[in-house]
Order: sequence, then structure tokens, then C-alpha cells
Amino acid sequence: MALLSFDGSPHDGSLKLLPEWNSQPAITPTTIIDHSIVGSAEGAWRHFHDNTGIESHFIVGKSGLIWQLMDTGRQADANLNANRFAVSIETEDDGDPDTQPWTRAQLATLAWLHNKLVAVHPSIPRRLCPSEAGGGLGYHTLFGAPSAWTPVAKSCPGTVRKRQWRDVLLPAFLAGTAPAAPAPPPPPKEHDMFILRCDQTAGAAGRQLRLVNGQRSRVITSAERAELGAEGVVEHDLTGHPGLYDEVLELAEHQAVALELSPQQITDLGKAVGIHLEAAGHPTLTITGTAAPAPGG
Repeated sequence: MALLSFDGSPHDGSLKLLPEWNSQPAITPTTIIDHSIVGSAEGAWRHFHDNTGIESHFIVGKSGLIWQLMDTGRQADANLNANRFAVSIETEDDGDPDTQPWTRAQLATLAWLHNKLVAVHPSIPRRLCPSEAGGGLGYHTLFGAPSAWTPVAKSCPGTVRKRQWRDVLLPAFLAGTAPAAPAPPPPPKEHDMFILRCDQTAGAAGRQLRLVNGQRSRVITSAERAELGAEGVVEHDLTGHPGLYDEVLELAEHQAVALELSPQQITDLGKAVGIHLEAAGHPTLTITGTAAPAPGG
């Protein structure tokens, strides 16, 4: 019997056993096959639980949490002709594994689980599966679809995940290590440029999303916004303050300015814009808070 201990796993794990977890035919595992669910972890578990005869040994959620569903010394019927020698690992994907990559947590957990299975089952060779029955590490459509491992056409574990498997998981498995840590994200570029957003501008609708950089500003698309956000460019939302939005754009295009703002406007604008303008080389910047007169005063 092989129910794993999850001590040392990067994102923990637990047993979530199916009714047939220890009643399926005994196997000697030689192969690990990675899958994608095309759905949620909970949905897959309920499908396996309520439709006995279909199982997988593990489910790895997007958080990296592992559920073990079956004894790894027992057959799980997720791999067609490989059922008699394969340990299968399902991974959560929210229904779109072709474009949704494995999360960093999933990659770390998969690498740990691959290594753990080799330690528990020395019958699994540390290599890329050379054939459908050759033993090692594989993914569901490694030998095509349909194939000896799947009876239908599919992309499992998904287009983008196959690239991650070859670039990250397979090298880590062959080396017996965890995957290399991803590079840290770049620091925010608040002193260099920022995105200014306002969903209620008085002027043209095209002015709703702008990139402010030094003494220039320009309209950007949603795609550019996503790319800049990924690079750490900070976005400031002035929705509800279209007048302030226009003033800030004008401010960004002048060398020397004096801008009078109410206390509430100063709060809305925040420290970030002032820091940006100073860093951009404006020789003079005066921001004062003047409370609006009380009605009838």
C-alpha cells in the first residue's frame, strides 16, 4: 500500500480517497503521466467519486495543494492501456488548459510529487518515457491522441502546459531537483512612468486610458495596459474626478506649473504623481490645498 506522506511538499497535501481507493487491481508503477482536468479540482473529484470506474491517483490544485485519491499501488483508470502500470496526476485549470499555464505553485508541487513517486516506487525510471510502455515521466498525449494512452483526440495537458512540461518539469525530473525559481518581477516604475485611468472623462472617450511618461502622454490600448502592468508600471484610477484627470495630463506636458487643488483632490491624486513629476525633471512644482468656501460664505 502506498499512501504518501506530504511532509516537505511545497504546498501541503491531504488524502481525499475515492471509495475504490484500495480495491482496484494491484500494480507495480513504472510510469508517471501528467494530465489537466479541463475544470476545477473539486469538480474532478466529484466526477471520479460519483462515476466509479474512472479515477486518477492525484489532483493538484492551482494553489499547489495535493489531494491523493487512490493508493499508488492500485490501478486508476485514466490512461487507457497504461492503467496497469501508470500513476496519473490531474491538475486544475479552470477549463482552459491550452492557454492557462500551470501556476508557480503547481509547477513546484508537480516537481516535488514526481520526485516523491520515484522515491516511493523505485520501479519508475528517472527518464522521459521512450515509448507507451517504456517507463518514466510522460504526459497524457505524449504519443499522440488517440494513442495507447487515450482513446480520443485531445491536447491534454494543454498547449501552453506542454511547453512548461518540457522546459521546466522534465529537466527538473531528470536532474532530481525542484524547478529553478522564476526571476522576480521587475520593481514598479513609479518614478519613470505611470498609467492614468478615468472612466468618466468629459472629452473624447479615447482619453480614458493614458500612459504618462515624462513630459508626454498618449492613449494606450487594453493590450498595452496589460503589458505595462506586467512590467510593473503603476496605474492610478481617477474615475469620478474627470476634471483632475485633465489637469494631471496638462501638468505632465509642462516644464513649470502651479496647480491649485482642494484637499480632497490632493488625497485622490496622491503622492505618486508628485514624485513622478519631480523625477521627470520639472524645475517647479507647486501643489497647494485650498478648501472650497462654505456655501453662503
